[in-house]
Amino acid sequence: MIDQKNDNNPDSHKKKGKFSNAVILAACVALAIFISKNPQRFYNILLVIVGFGGVIFVHELGHFAAAKAVGIMVEAFAIGFGPIFLGIKKVAGGFQIRLLPNILHSRDGKSDLALFVPWSSARPGETEYQLRLIPLGGFVKMLGQEDIGADKDSDDPRAFGNKAVWKRAIVISAGVTMNVICGAIVFVIVFARGVELPPAVVGAVLPDKPAARAGISSGDEIISINGKENISFTDLMIASIFADKGEKLALKVRHTDGNIKTYQLEPQDPQTDVEKSKGIRMLGITPAESLTIADIDRNNPDNTVLLGNLEKLGLQPNDEIIEVNNQKIARNDQLTQVLYPEPDTLKPETITLTASRTSASAAVTRHAIEIPMDFTVYPRVSGKMQATLLGMTPRLKISSVLTGRPAQKAGLLINDVILQFGTINNPTLEELQEYCANHNNQSVKVVVQRIENDSVTRKTLEVTPDKAKSSGLKNIFGKAPKPTIGIQIAWDTATPVVAHCRELDKQKPLASLPRGSHITTIANETVNDWIDIHRLLCQHKGRKVAVQYRTIDEQPTQSLTITVPDTNEWIGFAFRPALGEVPFLPFKPLMKQYKGNTWTESLRMGADQTYIFIAQTYLMFRGMFKGTVSAKTASGPVGILKMSYNVVEQRTGSYYFYFMAIISVCIAVFNFLPLPILDGGLIVLLLVEKIKGAPVSIRTQEFLNYAGLALIGGLFLFVTYNDIVKLVTGQL
Repeated sequence: MIDQKNDNNPDSHKKKGKFSNAVILAACVALAIFISKNPQRFYNILLVIVGFGGVIFVHELGHFAAAKAVGIMVEAFAIGFGPIFLGIKKVAGGFQIRLLPNILHSRDGKSDLALFVPWSSARPGETEYQLRLIPLGGFVKMLGQEDIGADKDSDDPRAFGNKAVWKRAIVISAGVTMNVICGAIVFVIVFARGVELPPAVVGAVLPDKPAARAGISSGDEIISINGKENISFTDLMIASIFADKGEKLALKVRHTDGNIKTYQLEPQDPQTDVEKSKGIRMLGITPAESLTIADIDRNNPDNTVLLGNLEKLGLQPNDEIIEVNNQKIARNDQLTQVLYPEPDTLKPETITLTASRTSASAAVTRHAIEIPMDFTVYPRVSGKMQATLLGMTPRLKISSVLTGRPAQKAGLLINDVILQFGTINNPTLEELQEYCANHNNQSVKVVVQRIENDSVTRKTLEVTPDKAKSSGLKNIFGKAPKPTIGIQIAWDTATPVVAHCRELDKQKPLASLPRGSHITTIANETVNDWIDIHRLLCQHKGRKVAVQYRTIDEQPTQSLTITVPDTNEWIGFAFRPALGEVPFLPFKPLMKQYKGNTWTESLRMGADQTYIFIAQTYLMFRGMFKGTVSAKTASGPVGILKMSYNVVEQRTGSYYFYFMAIISVCIAVFNFLPLPILDGGLIVLLLVEKIKGAPVSIRTQEFLNYAGLALIGGLFLFVTYNDIVKLVTGQL
């Protein structure tokens, strides 16, 4: 009764109307402010919405056109979900336009913003064409058809349920058919104009992966996969991800020396935590990069550090590296070999890069860039930082102290060498992390070695590990933070003191080194730092050498004999370019234009791409069902919209249409899965009806539809959760 009274109260309606108007006005002002401050970002978002909405529009247009063709009454044709933003319907003598009728409504239920546009020849129509506020889908509402539960019984011959099975099947399948046809047409147009895609050229080769074991190297080009030529890196990646266990891919490879060889490679299951989080099978190669520095947006504050580091090095966006140490290069792998040498490479001289720079006036200049080389940890494929040489680990050194964290409050400084942490002398990184994790909010004694006024001193401090504050999203979707003290770690390679030594390849004599041992000589040559240790051990690979050391209490020098393995697996340090706060130079990806020389060839390429993405989308679902593909690889609306935004922001217009064609085809496959609620599930019910001679019972229809809703809703929540996790952790 109270609600009824309020509904009939003019003052109540006025208050609701004023509130709604205030909300709409505030939203419009906020949007106007956003557009004025971020015009380019708004344009990008608009393109994403238009592209995604276009894919949905094509799908629903298929249903709509088919329904009209077979004589079914269509009550509404909507793009988006949620409240109606705009509704247009033909009425006698013109068009009725409704704006936000679910929000701005008067006492009689009609929209406060209803317009009539006269058109003398207009006759009443039956369909209202709607744009809704949430642009993440769409629907066609046909007479008698219900999204949930069983369809309504109707005496109207134009109702959906009163049409023949074959006519209803045409209507239901028309959406996915239109998506496939539209995707194929866009593919053909894109290939007729040309689209840049990453070619099947090998960038980095990950150690201990199928490609590395076969002998494939950086710079090699994959000519064909299972006999299919003119492939991109995407084709190669998709083939490896969706290969069955035990299935081998036939790769024809052109090596950098021109030799061509065919390999039979089986993609490897994920091994590391990082690989398992992605859930994909791999050959162990990455796409190649060009020699041109990426075009970095100077207006984005997130790029300030990157741009600052490039300027310190003497590089600018769009510079092209043309020489290394005065030797001309044409491929990125030639540069990589010099900048990132094998771990057994001895200390190199400073690397000189020559960059070609084109000014706004089109003048081309050459610039010499000096890149010093640092002795640093060599990252292994395992993803763990194995900062060791033959099992020997240097002492930890503080490289950074985070503001406001326990280390700063305790008085720890950059370049302090950690001699003791709690009860552990000369701790390793793993021991330090574990000790912090086990002593949350507990005072811990820290002894450090510090250089003050050109003299070495020892300082004893107290620090209390705690959990760093993180954003709400990271707390919800990311891993819970572990207690830390707020420092970043380097290794004290300036003094040849061994913090810890573990047994490696049965080198038991070396594993017996006491913590804090000072290496004095190797093979009778004086050792001054860890670079000397690296050099002398590498020079004696495969041979026995004598190692002399002195313990921390300055006892007489002791000696032991070891055999240095004739491999690189024991080397955890290597020389790498000193690039400041950026670990790698940001190069543009290597791209190649894929274009049909004739319309016939473009048609063939478009048909091939359509087939490939239909097949691969199906294989993805089959792989998830069989457990060979992780469900984490799937993306929902959040992931698709974020990827679409990245494409709009970073890629060409041709690639934007190429990407939307992929989305169109993938949506078609998903919609035709034989699951309740989806188009494929409805087709299954129609087949049952045709075989049975009567519709499935109303109770069964309702059960299947509600079960399908729960299944699709659960899937939606799962992929959305994964998308948010990827977004928060920087994987999207």
